Amino acid sequence: MKKFFLFVSLLISSIAFAQTKSSIAAKDTAAYRLEKEVYLHALKYSDLAVAKSAVYKMMALNPSDKTLKDSLLFIYFNAGSFGQSILICRELLAVDGSRGNILEIKAVSEQNLGLVKDALESYEKLFTQSKNIYHQYQIAVLQYQLKRFGECSANIEEIIKNEKSGTEKVNISLNERENQQVILKAAALNIRGVMLLEGNRDEVAKASFQEAIKIQADFELAKNNLTLIEKRAKTTATPAKPKSK
Repeated sequence: MKKFFLFVSLLISSIAFAQTKSSIAAKDTAAYRLEKEVYLHALKYSDLAVAKSAVYKMMALNPSDKTLKDSLLFIYFNAGSFGQSILICRELLAVDGSRGNILEIKAVSEQNLGLVKDALESYEKLFTQSKNIYHQYQIAVLQYQLKRFGECSANIEEIIKNEKSGTEKVNISLNERENQQVILKAAALNIRGVMLLEGNRDEVAKASFQEAIKIQADFELAKNNLTLIEKRAKTTATPAKPKSK
């Protein structure tokens, strides 16, 4: 009897839901307007959990409104829910693969989850569209992480030669809690120095780090890597691995 009652309840619910869906031709309904107000108020006070709930309800009330996925993506990404962000990005890009802002969110989300190969592929697609030097720098960072040094070196040299690299900045992680804004050219020179250092070309690497510090005197990673070379010159002990970002 309990199983039968459950079956009937589910059947009634599914019929009611189907009727509700078919009766909504546009988003201008009282229920939709209410959820929209809840969503806007929740965003105003940065209550992402309530905003997310309101968006899901609006999606159920009006599934034809495709812009709601963008709103949901905004909430998930800003909440640091990168797995959900990637899933939504995939759906949005399947409809329109030219959306650079969505592709960038996907790339950043993949990068934050340590999906290095996926992030590299996303940034490469993005750079094809944008030709943005920042995106090229992220490609170089990911290529370095994958030990694709030839490709990384080629991108680094292009960045260094690009006039924009002398003025634009990138946010570099110093540790789990600290970040530093670094001039792109200095950041690129640091990566070049690290690759040279790993190839035991200490003197050339030293020059690269010095050039990076000349561009930005307070660049912590470059200063640390320069100190590492100086210590390495004074000892035969195995050196610690240098930092690139």
